[in-house]
Amino acid sequence: MPGILAKLRPSNSHAEQAFHNVASLSLADARAIHVRPFMMLNQPNPGSAQSKNSDTSGSGEFTEPNTPTKAYQNQLKTMRIGCYVFKLSDRDPTQDHEWTAGSGTLKQPKLCQILLGAGGLNPCQVIFALSKKTGLMTIRAYSPNIKNVFVDGEILTIMPYSFNRLCTSLEIGNLQFEFGYSEYSWDEAYDNERLAFLELAYKDGVADTLHHTPTPSMPWLKVAGWTISKAIGQGTFGEVFSVTNNADTVAAMKVINRTTQNHQAVTHARRVLEKITTQANSEKFGHVLRLVDVYPLEANQIPLHQLVTEQVYFILLPTVACTWSMHIKTLSEGDYIIRLRLLQDLLKGIRFLHENALLHGDIKPDNTGISSGRAVLLDVDAAKDLNRVGTLPATPGSGGTLGWLAPEREMGPYGQLVDVWSAGVMALELFHNHRPWTGLNPWRPRHESLRPEFQKNIYLG
Repeated sequence: MPGILAKLRPSNSHAEQAFHNVASLSLADARAIHVRPFMMLNQPNPGSAQSKNSDTSGSGEFTEPNTPTKAYQNQLKTMRIGCYVFKLSDRDPTQDHEWTAGSGTLKQPKLCQILLGAGGLNPCQVIFALSKKTGLMTIRAYSPNIKNVFVDGEILTIMPYSFNRLCTSLEIGNLQFEFGYSEYSWDEAYDNERLAFLELAYKDGVADTLHHTPTPSMPWLKVAGWTISKAIGQGTFGEVFSVTNNADTVAAMKVINRTTQNHQAVTHARRVLEKITTQANSEKFGHVLRLVDVYPLEANQIPLHQLVTEQVYFILLPTVACTWSMHIKTLSEGDYIIRLRLLQDLLKGIRFLHENALLHGDIKPDNTGISSGRAVLLDVDAAKDLNRVGTLPATPGSGGTLGWLAPEREMGPYGQLVDVWSAGVMALELFHNHRPWTGLNPWRPRHESLRPEFQKNIYLG
């Protein structure tokens, strides 16, 4: 069936019998016709649908015997087998963008779209929805009083639980199901349909990072509760991925290969991130990248002389939608207020680092992200702590990026003002669409003759 984004498939005998009861009821009773769009029946075995033994009333009881008796096997042959399905095409997101599942009632057919057809359940047991933060399907208990629903063995609450993996087990009372995404949900056409659906459903807006959280299409790596979604970039120390957790949170995960050679640098990066995060959280400051967690906590107690390589995972917030470079390309010439706000965010981020005795050292458009339209400093784990030194010696040919590089970085000594220089170059680029220098480094020895050209380029526009 085209357009199906996910399926809820019965996985134990009680759920199979309950599905059969509902399917039979929907075919026999016009009051239950509303459930048909949410069910998909497999093609029956020859003669099974017309079998005299087939229970079309939906009132039959089914118990699984200890041994597969002949009567039990015959009963299986006459059952209506299939699954519940989720589609966006048959929903009006402005009116109803959720799917309620439970025992339901024929007196109020719109109350429950997915009839589970079993006793002991509430008319409304759980709610399925498409998340505006991740674009993934979620499930939550209908009320705090519901205590008999489990997802992958964890009890479900009224807080959304994100289906951030290809397949997930679900237990509702004595009914067991497997929730899984369908092939259509991996298609670009679905991505467009999903975005249009969410924008109509949530007038307060949807996350600008939906392109970082595609529908799971394979068993991705899971790290301490975080499931990898896709690769989104490259940082100073390693590759960066978007990740999600069961709480429907999107984060960035930097994967670092820790070795004997870079062990101290990785430890320093973690300490810098912890320092930034503690202060940023206390000030509720959002213009710098913050550390959520790190795995493993230590080097697994491996002596340094024996450490060959080990992967370390930094979980970071926020996940940015794009870089500064990409964002300013979407702005029109008259968007001066937006440009000024971005520059203000950038300067706030730099001031925050400087007030905490830190020097970023590589301020540039690709190290500045955009989250919900606001600028966020990235790659802060490579910042230098000036708490004890104040200034650093020149590092010719090492550190920083040509084009945004301050003269003293090459000619030294240098301090926090190199970040201000880089921000000035970004401001020039932001408002005049060019930067003073893109070729050879005018601050290197033997390139002194290029410096007058640099001064002239500053005033071009």
